[in-house]
Amino acid sequence: MSLQNGPIEPISSLCGRVLNVGQDVNAAKLQTFLLRKDVTLEERKVASDYLALADQLRRLPSYRHMLSQMRKDEHCIRCHTLYTEEANNWHSCTIPHVFRSPIDAMSVDESVSTHVDDNEEEHVAEYDSLCCGDRVKLKVYVDGTQVPDTDQPCFWGKHTTNVKAVIYNDPNVKACHVIAEQCITKCPCGAEDTWILEDDGME
Repeated sequence: MSLQNGPIEPISSLCGRVLNVGQDVNAAKLQTFLLRKDVTLEERKVASDYLALADQLRRLPSYRHMLSQMRKDEHCIRCHTLYTEEANNWHSCTIPHVFRSPIDAMSVDESVSTHVDDNEEEHVAEYDSLCCGDRVKLKVYVDGTQVPDTDQPCFWGKHTTNVKAVIYNDPNVKACHVIAEQCITKCPCGAEDTWILEDDGME
């Protein structure tokens, strides 16, 4: 099946249509559709033509090159993990909040706020995060339980190689430290939602 002749649709219009179609047509939904008993032969022909054009698209040299680039390992300069652009999404790069390693909640010093929790029984210490200050706190109960006051990470988004897209800080978002062409910077990514730093900071 050949592509139809005619004027080329503007890129902005094409991209809009891709987004609209992509919401309703994917491999799983199309397969489910084809397996339905109420699908007519004419409707199946439409699906067949759609797949034929899609097959032509994925065989285009430029498209194949794009796929090879998207499947190449990249180094995220925010979380310092390897990723592929093909699998990159808005949940891929997660940076948890970080806190200094808490001391015994029964003997907190003057730099740590203490108060009675809502149940008016258990005293807790509250530690400001090193990344977001007093906007995010870590509660440390008398029994040693440590609970952040949010279930949201410090950053949640896509991996990137663009330095302009990253806001660096010292506690949990550090720039690449390269030795022998390899980045050795460590990041709290992949750890639990709350990362507790030792008193001397994160190496």
